[in-house]
Amino acid sequence: MPKKGDNKYTKYLKDVDFNRWLNNVKRGSAITGDVNLRRMGKFVELTGKEPKELIAMKPREITDFLDDFITDMENRGATPNYISSILKAVKSWLAHNHITLTRKLKIKDAGKPITLTRGENKERVPTQDELKAILNAGDARARVAIVLMAHCGVRPEVIGDYKGQDGLKVEDFPELKIRDNTVEFAKVPTLINVREEISKTGNPYITFLGQQGCNYIKAYIQERINAGEKIKPSSAIISASKSALRDEKQHITSINVSDSIRQPIRTAGFKWRPYVLRGYFATHMMEAEAKGKIIRDYRTFWMGHTGGIEATYTTNKVLPENMIDDMRNAYEKAMEFLETEHEPGIKEEDMKAFVNKHMLKIAGYSDEEIDAMDLGTMADDEVAKRVQEKFGRKDERLEPDQIEDRAKNDREEIDKRTNGSRQKVIPSYMLEFYINEGFEYAVNVGEDKCIVKLPPPIPYH
Repeated sequence: MPKKGDNKYTKYLKDVDFNRWLNNVKRGSAITGDVNLRRMGKFVELTGKEPKELIAMKPREITDFLDDFITDMENRGATPNYISSILKAVKSWLAHNHITLTRKLKIKDAGKPITLTRGENKERVPTQDELKAILNAGDARARVAIVLMAHCGVRPEVIGDYKGQDGLKVEDFPELKIRDNTVEFAKVPTLINVREEISKTGNPYITFLGQQGCNYIKAYIQERINAGEKIKPSSAIISASKSALRDEKQHITSINVSDSIRQPIRTAGFKWRPYVLRGYFATHMMEAEAKGKIIRDYRTFWMGHTGGIEATYTTNKVLPENMIDDMRNAYEKAMEFLETEHEPGIKEEDMKAFVNKHMLKIAGYSDEEIDAMDLGTMADDEVAKRVQEKFGRKDERLEPDQIEDRAKNDREEIDKRTNGSRQKVIPSYMLEFYINEGFEYAVNVGEDKCIVKLPPPIPYH
């Protein structure tokens, strides 16, 4: 059955040679074949020159004809990329008939996305708030498509291929578990396997999805389960049918993927193409890279680009477990640049880093020394060890009168400060004497040290 929009051009398929050319193109790419059919049909509409008539001309006449065609299209205001697309199809048809143009045909501003960079239609990467508005405008099905592109960096063809015969499946999410009709993720960020069959480069790769995206997938699949669908490992992650009951056509097409995303983009008040969401992932991950959260090789690999990691993956067929873990940790750190919904309050890692930095600062470590440490993941015993190393553990035990003198001196020294810390790390056995001098207990540091603090003086009125 001809695809929508191809009906008026299928008459050319009755020509054996034209059909032979098109079939040859489709062996390389079904998408390119369909595009070439439409572009050749449009060329005939615009010029009145049939494919057979074109190849009957002499090469010099063909070149002049196409040169005039370019000038006419530019005068009509057609975009450079649109002209190039038609010309590419025409040249492919000519090459099939052993006709090669020797004169280089130039198109003004060729390669520049004019419609995306000028005027009211200027396209840019959405902010996190704008992405949130787009997500809120979509239904459960659309939200999954949106986050897979915006948070994972995948192409629409990964979610569902051109003909709707393949795409991401439940089994491509190895940490997605369905038990007793309940959907859960064993790990978050969760791993996604992009198989070679749905990878543009033909090489497999992996990417990840954070908590927000996992929540959307859980809600969508749960909705399908409640509607009566039996979810299997081979089930499409996004079903072709909104009711999710048509087993004969599981996968969504890449065109339908774009359509499902375009609607909430328009509803949210934007004129962007769906593909801008892949730009969202690339741009915000570049920001994460600049902040030291991830490395460039990870970012490019997650988007399915070729590179050092891609070469290793395709050679070994599977990445080492430690590299996957490192990728997952890096992605988790970068989630704040992608996600539009965050848990309220301070992250545990940030709070731990704040406390550890404060303790090390009291112990006497410099800012340079502290910045070189990974404070958010440093274990408590490691912090204690570093504090103990700074103060030493081999001090001779002081006599009571010596402790009293030290406590008084420390209080006087702290009271003289106009700013800075009013805390002190002391051996635990001295705590009683410091309490007597007005200090307050704060927290233990390791087994035999603690932190005390001196309250600020009460102002005199």
